Amino acid sequence: MPAQIRVKVTGVDKAVSDFHAIADRAVDPRPAFQEVGRDFLRVAASQFDRGGGTKPWAQLAASTVATKRRDNLDPRILVATGRLKDSLARAGGEHVERMTHALIEMGSSVPYFQAHQTGTWNGKRMTRLPKRPLVIPKRSQSEWRRFVREYVVHGER
Repeated sequence: MPAQIRVKVTGVDKAVSDFHAIADRAVDPRPAFQEVGRDFLRVAASQFDRGGGTKPWAQLAASTVATKRRDNLDPRILVATGRLKDSLARAGGEHVERMTHALIEMGSSVPYFQAHQTGTWNGKRMTRLPKRPLVIPKRSQSEWRRFVREYVVHGER
């Protein structure tokens, strides 16, 4: 009788099951997006507390400082009443968060958010409001990609 070599493959069913689970999570990573959303709130709060993101926000005009003092408003930049900060740094209220299977969008429904994000411009120079953007640091962006990658590959964190 000729020599025989037998190879028994084990674990194929488990491997197939694991690949299906990874595929399912890749199609709908919303649980990871929820973690990204929570971290966005932290990043936004930090920027309001520090007065800017990767770069400090433009200082307030002397007239704005005087108005805030006179009206007993919070002296920090973009925090006069706290409405804008709350809308970006706290879930609920005017905080905007939309998720699909492919993306997460976060922001604010406060009407003046966009003007502060981009500044007001007349085509030649700033008029009235300088740009004071909420900026997502590269470190946070990397962390958020890691959240999604870990969820897809390993499941719940």
